[in-house]
Amino acid sequence: MLVFGFTSLGKPRTITLKLVQKDGAWQLPEGNDNPLTGLSQLVMMTLLMQGMGAGAPAQPPPAAPADDGAL
Repeated sequence: MLVFGFTSLGKPRTITLKLVQKDGAWQLPEGNDNPLTGLSQLVMMTLLMQGMGAGAPAQPPPAAPADDGAL
């Protein structure tokens, strides 16, 4: 277990992370044992929902070249 501390909105916070050793390195576990799984799913859902909106605003047509009489 790793206790990770940080400051958010001016208050100290902590989160306890479960770690597993894999191939000689400590990593977050996969799947539902990973405390960040729910957060990453929420971020992906938010990005998908924003992508389904009205789309990008229409761009103005390019300006026509000025005819100043030069060759």
